[in-house]
Amino acid sequence: MSDQEYSAAPRVWTWWWRAHHGLPYDTKLTVIAKRCGVRRGDVAAVWVAMLDYASQQPDRGSVAGVDAEEIAVNFDYAVEDVERIIAAFGERRMIANGRITAWERRQVLREREDSSAERTRKYRRRLQEETNVTPCDASVTPCDANETPRDAPEQSRAEHRREEQTTDAPSVCVGVLSEPQRKTEESSTGLEEQFESVWNRWPRRVGKDQAARDWVNYVDDSNLPKVLACVERYLASDEVKRGVCMRLGRFLVQCHRDDWENDWPLDKTKLTKLRWEDI
Repeated sequence: MSDQEYSAAPRVWTWWWRAHHGLPYDTKLTVIAKRCGVRRGDVAAVWVAMLDYASQQPDRGSVAGVDAEEIAVNFDYAVEDVERIIAAFGERRMIANGRITAWERRQVLREREDSSAERTRKYRRRLQEETNVTPCDASVTPCDANETPRDAPEQSRAEHRREEQTTDAPSVCVGVLSEPQRKTEESSTGLEEQFESVWNRWPRRVGKDQAARDWVNYVDDSNLPKVLACVERYLASDEVKRGVCMRLGRFLVQCHRDDWENDWPLDKTKLTKLRWEDI
């Protein structure tokens, strides 16, 4: 699939699927191999290709539209053999109604289904909660401070009651955002929104997690205008118009090194640490 086709396809943000113990030795694969008159390894390879295809679909687990010819070409098999193997998967109930039968049972979701950008937001929010609470001993009068000894004179007791009525000391610790903290939170939200805006416009939307990490590492309020100007120059360049586009993460790394002053096409001699073939 070309970069243009890939960027236009529905996005699936899970880049892996689970292969469980015993997969290479599943007896159903042996039965299918005997039934189709092919090697057992051929059946296992086609089954792995089916799992990989199902994982990449917007409706994960679906094998609707799988191309037997594409599998055959990639593994150097006969198309007729692949078609028979896929049909046998259906006969053995490994595939039913256009889906991998055991997909939901074996490919359960885990907490790492969230994106790097979402994990960064959660991490910042957790740090904010930890730093925004005023220490109790700084704002709360100690418990025994309000107690008057029982044997104190009556006049002292009366004075103590008057002091209690006029004291404004809070009785609980309340976490309140200071003005600098509020601005920091607003700044973080603004940078995340700018990243999503740039990502949605980027022609080659590959490697979003890495791009989000690079954005957090290299972009802040002080250089955001230069970053956005650099993005605009690149998107308007002849390279992008010709359909040659580097990944956003690679773009951020390279332009950060050049202080966001880049013009295109890039001079290959400047790519000292960035492999040209990775662009």
